[in-house]
Amino acid sequence: MPTATFKATLVRVIDSQNPASPSAGYAVGPNGNTGSQKGRMYRCLLEFNLNNNPQSGPPIGPGANVTTADLIRYVTTYIGDVAFPARVDRCTRPFTVNATWNKYDGVNDWTTPGGDVDTPSMLYTSPDGDQGDHAITGMVDFVTDALANRAGIVRLLLRATDETTTDAHQYQAEHSFAGREPRLAVTFEGFATDVMEPGIRTIPGSRPARSARAARGAPPAAPARPAR
Repeated sequence: MPTATFKATLVRVIDSQNPASPSAGYAVGPNGNTGSQKGRMYRCLLEFNLNNNPQSGPPIGPGANVTTADLIRYVTTYIGDVAFPARVDRCTRPFTVNATWNKYDGVNDWTTPGGDVDTPSMLYTSPDGDQGDHAITGMVDFVTDALANRAGIVRLLLRATDETTTDAHQYQAEHSFAGREPRLAVTFEGFATDVMEPGIRTIPGSRPARSARAARGAPPAAPARPAR
């Protein structure tokens, strides 16, 4: 089964200490920060577009059956306890690079300050103190929901599970190094985007089989003459 890896199209950190303005220093390029410290809450917004060409692997097409999906983050820095309970939820607003704790696009308010979420949602444990790639596995429901209901757009909000007691946070996906951006790795079976007609898998640049041409009303190929 093929695996397609998609790079995040938008990454944003919202910070409870700067509720009405961008979180200075944390939201330049594909950077992220998740956790809380001394009552200051950091939440990370991520967006993936499954309609884009993947960073690697084949594009996902209609009718594909998603079997696994992992959110991969490159963690660069740990502050405080290295591991803490965390969660990822589907974000319900079309946030932009101007998102803040109070507004999802710099203009319009979140219904709940800090981000509006709904199912699917999932608990995970933040990674240990090793720098590098760390995967949040089990993201299939987020991908299948996006393909079926969100025009292929996956919007996520990551945060500590208990932001009142967690005294740690992590920087991730350092923006200045290519290849460290958050990625979504999706394994699927079924059709890729070289499907031209329902039920007919073709190779780009090739001619459909005779049965396919006949199904569209095209005249069948002439029978071969018998040998003399």
